[in-house]
Amino acid sequence: MTTSVTSWAVGDGDALPSNRGGKCFVLHKHIDASETNIAAAAIVKLWEIPANTRVMETIVAIRTVEDSTCTVTLGDYVTATPTTEVDLDGYEASMDAEAAVAYSSLDGGAAYATGRFYLTSLDYIGLLFNNAADTVVLDVYAVCVDCRP
Repeated sequence: MTTSVTSWAVGDGDALPSNRGGKCFVLHKHIDASETNIAAAAIVKLWEIPANTRVMETIVAIRTVEDSTCTVTLGDYVTATPTTEVDLDGYEASMDAEAAVAYSSLDGGAAYATGRFYLTSLDYIGLLFNNAADTVVLDVYAVCVDCRP
């Protein structure tokens, strides 16, 4: 029995994206604690993730640093019971909001370092503020793929 491998070049028909999913999209949320102070242990709900979506990477960019001790944790939660975590730090744990840096889920050893597939739309991604915040400004991004059949 002979095994053959066929490789398709872009433009060869089957390699072209379909209109049935497979499209990439980026979610973005801007958070400014100087406009609305954030209490310690508060969970900021970022996005409900649509069913059949794969989150490939998350990025948290600290634009303006917090003026006191503050760490934030990015994970996912159950939409029906908003404080019940699926994986509290699935994307990134204890990011230092006192440093103007960008954190990527691909860089760490978090559970979702290689991404996560959401079969149903029962979860949301949330940012837990481990300390109170009143000056930090940050942007959160999620790079996603629509995997609808």
